[in-house]
Amino acid sequence: MHAVQLPFSLPMPPSYAAEDIVLGSHNARAFNALMAWPQWPQPVAIVVGEAGAGKTHLAQIWARHAGAICIPDDMPTQDVIAIASTHAIVLDNSPLLHDEAAAFAILNVAMTHKHGLLITTHAHPELWHIVKNDIRSRLRLASVLHLYAPDEEALYGLMYKLFADLQLHVEPSVVRYVVARLPRQFLAVQQFVEYADAAALAQKKPVTRTLAAQIMLQYFPDHIETDQYQLFLECHPERSEGSSADRAPFQGDPSAMPQDDT
Repeated sequence: MHAVQLPFSLPMPPSYAAEDIVLGSHNARAFNALMAWPQWPQPVAIVVGEAGAGKTHLAQIWARHAGAICIPDDMPTQDVIAIASTHAIVLDNSPLLHDEAAAFAILNVAMTHKHGLLITTHAHPELWHIVKNDIRSRLRLASVLHLYAPDEEALYGLMYKLFADLQLHVEPSVVRYVVARLPRQFLAVQQFVEYADAAALAQKKPVTRTLAAQIMLQYFPDHIETDQYQLFLECHPERSEGSSADRAPFQGDPSAMPQDDT
């Protein structure tokens, strides 16, 4: 596939509606535990999951449910403390948690006033680089909820959602083709959708299986079939019936594959 200059486009804002969340049945426990507010066992909950797992989406849903305020990354600590003394708050992978003095003060206020504090993070709190034992002891009191690696159901749902956010219609067979070959990671699904959107816009074509195969070959070469010629044929089905020379294994640079003209 020839390299193409991808045009600039303004991304559609993601939907954080409750009906659009994609977690999979294996993450229902985390969702149900958060939605049990205000009957939490502790006033602080921590959601742990990989990038793209749905932590921000889940936090936004809980914020609406609890009337919580999502704290901007650049808000001064004293302002956060003032808000936490009267409202539930969300710290979504916040840099404030890297400041031990700020983290200690916010945890204290949340546990004293019990208005609710939801923290999202990539790593379990036991793995945080924290020196003060007072902070560690408070974090151990929090309820830790995990968003686990996605199953196929979650990957299908996420890809459909992300394409819908971009107002792109993609056939179910294309989604099945991609999900069967992508790494089992939410982030890989997000990256594929971004590449597909840019390529479809550049080529002024819909996201077809041919385009999907080209993207897989160019951006995810470690997660495709070892038979490059088979993938070449998927990109160019017109070559599947031809001379014996046509049927010889493709030996060229995969990135130099011509674009689909159909």
